[in-house]
Amino acid sequence: MAKHYTIMVISDRSARVKRWRLRKTTLYSLGGLLLFLFVAFIVGGIEYFRFTARMLENRVLRQQNIELRNSLLALNQKVEKGMAALARIERLETKLRMMAQINDPQRHLALGPFEVYPRNDGPEQVGVVDPLTRSMCENPTGALDYLNRLSEQMTTQAESTEGTMRQLDLRLAELEGMMDYTPSIWPCRGWITSTFGMRTDPFTGELAMHHGIDISNELGVPVMAAAKGVVVFVNGNGSSAYGKEVVIDHGFGKRTRYAHLNEVRVKVGDSIERRQVIGTLGNTGRSTGPHLHYEVEVNGVVSDPKNFILED
Repeated sequence: MAKHYTIMVISDRSARVKRWRLRKTTLYSLGGLLLFLFVAFIVGGIEYFRFTARMLENRVLRQQNIELRNSLLALNQKVEKGMAALARIERLETKLRMMAQINDPQRHLALGPFEVYPRNDGPEQVGVVDPLTRSMCENPTGALDYLNRLSEQMTTQAESTEGTMRQLDLRLAELEGMMDYTPSIWPCRGWITSTFGMRTDPFTGELAMHHGIDISNELGVPVMAAAKGVVVFVNGNGSSAYGKEVVIDHGFGKRTRYAHLNEVRVKVGDSIERRQVIGTLGNTGRSTGPHLHYEVEVNGVVSDPKNFILED
């Protein structure tokens, strides 16, 4: 068997013949190389199309992930707004219960001062920075579970609030007349400069109980009665620490006091309507500047007036 192959090329224009003599092993090697290159070309083409398809799929998935994240964030904002609205409704309901003197045995509500701020006793409460905004990309399933829990909580809270509000509505219908005599509005407009509770006394520098709220504004701003009632006390000369003041008895165990007035426009025994002007804001008595000191008393016990104010 021959160990070499001769390749001859004959030109049709001349008698010259070109010869190439190749070993048999060399020819096999060239054939193998060509076969390898052909297979590599086929495999490379297939992998290229696979890579292109994966890149396109990844681009689509990234876009879908961005859209999902934005949708989850938008849904989370809506759920939080719903939770905040329910919290405001619950606070309003609690105020109405206090004003109507209706106790709720399920929540053990008492008739007295209470906090009206949103609760912050767990990771799912309104206003708390939640894991949704921190791990949206890493854990979308966890984000969905979180939103589902919030949604279930909001549904349960809404059902509970609906039931109690229905009960409250029936009770208030029975006590419709009483509500006209229940303080429920701001006695004047202004800025709250001191809230109800313990504070540092501006004159002594020591801690002391503040029995109302202080609302600051300009001298002469009208001061209105917070509800229907009868004037039971008037100090028109400003001789006490409260300065010029008016006390109105609204019945049902409730009284309101309006102190440090600049002018008193009512007298003892006058029947008063809600929003009727009873005087003007002043700076009389033990006062550091023009303001109204406003108190609410229930059955002889002072309560935070903000718990009775239904206006924003």
